[in-house]
Amino acid sequence: MPASSNERKRAADRAVRLRLKWIAAYRELGDAGAVCRRFGISRPTLRKWLRRFDAGGEDGLNELSRRPHSSPAKKVSTEAEEQILALRRERRFGVKRIRAELRRLHNVQLSPSVIHKVLVRHDLNVLPRRKRVRHKPKRYSRPVPGDRVQMDACKIRPGLYQFTAIDDCSRYLVAGLARRPSAAATLAFLDQVVDEMPFANPAHPDRPGYGVLCRDGAAPADGRDRQVPAHPAPLAAPERQGRARAAHRPRGVLADSGRPGA
Repeated sequence: MPASSNERKRAADRAVRLRLKWIAAYRELGDAGAVCRRFGISRPTLRKWLRRFDAGGEDGLNELSRRPHSSPAKKVSTEAEEQILALRRERRFGVKRIRAELRRLHNVQLSPSVIHKVLVRHDLNVLPRRKRVRHKPKRYSRPVPGDRVQMDACKIRPGLYQFTAIDDCSRYLVAGLARRPSAAATLAFLDQVVDEMPFANPAHPDRPGYGVLCRDGAAPADGRDRQVPAHPAPLAAPERQGRARAAHRPRGVLADSGRPGA
């Protein structure tokens, strides 16, 4: 922890009083070797403070400033400063990267602290945050009810599976239970969907069929006989299956209220 100004002043006063004792002992004894052995100092140290005391009296026993008379740091030219600011504004580089680019492109050697001082002087040490462009989410909803229905199956517990179908436009949901995820159970659930969905097929209004978006294997091939074309969705496509899968979360409600089908 750095010392306070009062502590530094007290330490300086103690040092001055100690040096006065060295000089008084030397004046009394006249033997530099005896004084150095008594106080544990070297002869050059004693001679230095004797010279300062003879030149400035008691004030000469204070410590002198160790600040250099001229700073050896390399001055930054106007051209180098413009190059630093250009790299910062245009390419948003940090201090170390600016230093490397100056050395690589312009053969200019500057320390990171000097570059940082230039940035602080021009209020560029902290760059403003860029505004993030928020892209509008892509909606997979269909514009017409009955145009497409998502279908999925989920295991609720051993020997009990839930089939879910949800309309992509109106979110109308049809659910059913089965003991096994078999083709027969899937066809039975498709008949249930056709019977319970209150929408007509927009392509064929006279037919009560729907386009079904399902996972691979969720709808058998002979579902085409029921005029329900299947469009298998890949497994890694939550944006296309999310509605049917989200309907599986409250599992206990349907399991406790209905009986398994085929």
